[in-house]
Amino acid sequence: SLVTLPNRDYWLANDERREIAIDRMGGLLGWVGMATALLLAMVIELAMQANLHRSNLDDGAFMTVLVAYFAFVIVVFIRKMRLLKLPE
Repeated sequence: SLVTLPNRDYWLANDERREIAIDRMGGLLGWVGMATALLLAMVIELAMQANLHRSNLDDGAFMTVLVAYFAFVIVVFIRKMRLLKLPE
């Protein structure tokens, strides 16, 4: 009852489909985890560079990294919807 995914009733109907859904979601969440770790590493690097040079945070670089992260998350969301649609 706590699982939210597209076509939930179909994918959780039996053990075989449940395993397929878990594998697909696990792969996608792994990529999102890696992207989040990369985002944090880049933001930490930008903050460290700003502190070392005693300057403000580079807003252009920060916004570029943030927009790239959100674009990746949107792509993963679309991929999730396609992977968990009802088979024909």
